[in-house]
Amino acid sequence: MDQDTENYISSGEETEDASETEMWSIKWHHAEQSYQENRDDLLHQLELAKQRKHPEFFKILQKLQTELDDRLLLNEIERDFALASANRDCLREKAAAEEEFAQQKANLIATAISDLEQEKKMLRHEVDAMELTGNAKNTESPTATRQLRPRLCDSVPMPQPVKISYLLSKEDIEHDLQLIRSGIEASVHQGEGRALDE
Repeated sequence: MDQDTENYISSGEETEDASETEMWSIKWHHAEQSYQENRDDLLHQLELAKQRKHPEFFKILQKLQTELDDRLLLNEIERDFALASANRDCLREKAAAEEEFAQQKANLIATAISDLEQEKKMLRHEVDAMELTGNAKNTESPTATRQLRPRLCDSVPMPQPVKISYLLSKEDIEHDLQLIRSGIEASVHQGEGRALDE
């Protein structure tokens, strides 16, 4: 009876050892299969990444494209705002410059009119003073004449005769008048004598 029991126990232990070995074998097989599947999956993902066809790559690319579009839109809005602001500032400065120009022009015209009125009053005062004192002067300024260049086809202009004015004293004038009178009287006497001879 003891021998049968020992045989039964030993056979049970062998069965248990065999089942543990099989379990470890199955686990090892599953682990190796899982490892192989993971390895194949990672190699496949690596190949997709190299070809730029990986789903994560597309997600990141789409996200970056969305951010780029948003940034470009913001840049365009900012540029349009800056251009509109610069245009408003330009129109404001232009209007201010035109207003300042009109004001300066009006001031200059008013100043010129005032100066001319003052000069007119002064000239009237001078004319009145000259008329009262009898020392009227020729206030007209000499007109400037412009000499033109002679052309090649034009004839050579004749020189103008030089006018010489001699100033005689009163005595010289009286002497000349006496000579003229005596000459006239002599010619008259000669004419009368000829008439008598005939």
